[in-house]
Amino acid sequence: MAKKKGKKSAPILQPHRGVFQAQGNRLQESENWAQSTALTIIEGRSLLDNLRNKLKPAQRIERLIYFQKWRRKIDKLHTDGGFDADKGGHYIKSEPPGASPEDPRVDLEIRKGIAFI
Repeated sequence: MAKKKGKKSAPILQPHRGVFQAQGNRLQESENWAQSTALTIIEGRSLLDNLRNKLKPAQRIERLIYFQKWRRKIDKLHTDGGFDADKGGHYIKSEPPGASPEDPRVDLEIRKGIAFI
């Protein structure tokens, strides 16, 4: 009896998704989110902390000020009511701004939905 060839169903994309990334100086670490509800400020802080904790001490130290700046920036986004990528467009920022791909940095990308409510 022949096996039926079934169609693979496409993955369901969650409406709220994005990523924090620590990059540069031969490092690529990230903390992603993809969920059915908007990302809260508490969840966002936790993701940023989780990313920081993945790094070796020297990697953490060379990005310390960038993690601190992101903490303040996401607090500001929260104070402003959160960020809605569906209304404001895809959000991608690096800290420090204008860093080259080789430079130590911490990035935030909000691909879809709402973050930091």
